[in-house]
Amino acid sequence: MLDAWAEVAGEGGGPPWRSWGGASAAERAGDGHGGALVRLGQAEGRAAKSLEASQAAIAVHLEALSERLARAEGQQRQSSAGCLDGGRGGSPGEDGSCQPRAEEEEEEEEEKKEEDREDDGAVDPDPDERQRSYAELLAVLQKNMNCVSVHNWSLCAATRAGSTCASGCCALVPSVVLLVVQCFVLHAMGFEALHPTCSSNTDCLADMWCAPSHGLSGLTRTPGMCDDCVWASRLDSQDFDSLPSRYDVDAYAALTAVDLAIDETLSSAISHCETRDSDPDRCDFIVDFHEQFTVGAYIVLVTTIFIMIAFLIKDMDRQVQVAEVFEHRITNVATTSTLTRFLITGTASLILNLRRFVLPGVVVYTYAALVLAPTRDVSLPVSYVLNGLVIGFVYKVDALLAAAFLQTAAQSLVIEAFADMEAHMRGGAKERLSGVVLLGFHRFAAMIFAILVLGIISGTEHMMSSFNLDWDEFPTKWVENPSGRSCTNVMNMLCSVAVVTAAFLALVWSVTRYAANPVERCDRSGLFLLVDAIVSPVSVLVTVPVVSHMFRRFGHVAMV
Repeated sequence: MLDAWAEVAGEGGGPPWRSWGGASAAERAGDGHGGALVRLGQAEGRAAKSLEASQAAIAVHLEALSERLARAEGQQRQSSAGCLDGGRGGSPGEDGSCQPRAEEEEEEEEEKKEEDREDDGAVDPDPDERQRSYAELLAVLQKNMNCVSVHNWSLCAATRAGSTCASGCCALVPSVVLLVVQCFVLHAMGFEALHPTCSSNTDCLADMWCAPSHGLSGLTRTPGMCDDCVWASRLDSQDFDSLPSRYDVDAYAALTAVDLAIDETLSSAISHCETRDSDPDRCDFIVDFHEQFTVGAYIVLVTTIFIMIAFLIKDMDRQVQVAEVFEHRITNVATTSTLTRFLITGTASLILNLRRFVLPGVVVYTYAALVLAPTRDVSLPVSYVLNGLVIGFVYKVDALLAAAFLQTAAQSLVIEAFADMEAHMRGGAKERLSGVVLLGFHRFAAMIFAILVLGIISGTEHMMSSFNLDWDEFPTKWVENPSGRSCTNVMNMLCSVAVVTAAFLALVWSVTRYAANPVERCDRSGLFLLVDAIVSPVSVLVTVPVVSHMFRRFGHVAMV
């Protein structure tokens, strides 16, 4: 009614009593009163229609609420049933209510986020973008797989927080000892191939005789050592000044004793050499090798060499990562004095140089020796593959030893150190050397080693004539090599080529590191790089001859 009165007032320009008071007598008596009543009735009709529409909307809304409530009650009953029978609906909470499963909640959140992105029009056009973080994690894990080894553990253990000079240096001892043993074993394999043990002259390669070896009880030929026939003729003439020190007066007396059997005397060795030595200036077993070398054997040889080179490249890449781990730990983890830090860093640098240059050089020397003097009664292709497998086993034995003898805590130390370095690098630390430079240098070094082995095997006598550097008794005695192409010079040539190549690569590596860090040349790191550029090739030049001399002095001594 109030609305009706307001409408009437609006149409009339004011309240109805104001209209009535100002109207004429005719309007109040006739048409004016009737028109007001008509307008009042129309307003009441419109108000009734509006009330009916409002009631209809409220009824629809109540019906929708009832439907939603019914669906919620049904879901609640299903969820309760799932909680009771252990279904997938959820699990009952502490207050007896059913808690939804985390997987379903995550799915609902993902669906909601997807709907929000679709509504906003921000759907990622690249479907692989969501898995990029997971792919990066897999790449890091793949990069750090098989990182546990004896060498890596030594470097990580030496840089623990709170390490002293004694504990840090002692932690590096296993790595140094293992490197020496690896070089010693590989050198023994090559030496044994070129100078095999024997008990008679017929056991030796062509152009060689069974010379006595030093045993615990003196000179003996059980076993002896095969050597070049030129030494037998000089020993027979008693030319001791031009003979190695192992062929002295005692050796001559032992080989000319009256109680010896005929096949053990020096005269029998001279007769054997005159019969078997077709050319005193050349090594007959090298000539025989090249005469039976075929295309098929050469293809197998090339394939085996490149497989070995692939392992060398992988190991060189790993050594760079190990060097980064050591540098990160010695800088950010180790809490040692300046002197201790200097000793640990110097020893670690020597270990890394031995692993990066010396050990591959010894591998080249050993494999070339095994190829030039193949195992008897075995075909050449089979011997190439077997020798490659044996050398690869010795080369990677540090990982096997770590898996067998290192405890779980020690292995975890290495894994955590590599992970810490990766986190440090991903946190914004600058790499010390470009990855392109590292990859290029490693492939360059591997190709140099591969070409070196193939060149030695294909042109052995040319290489022997170019590297006529005899250190048979060096540094105790210098003995002139009888001929550049004699059997004595085969091992000398291989050692010389391996040493020169490894020293050259160490020099190139050190100079590259120094040139690639122009910002750090004026600080302490630059000084360390400059010293390393000098020390690395020198350490390589010294290590291989020392190992060779150690083996000749102690490794070929008879145990009887």
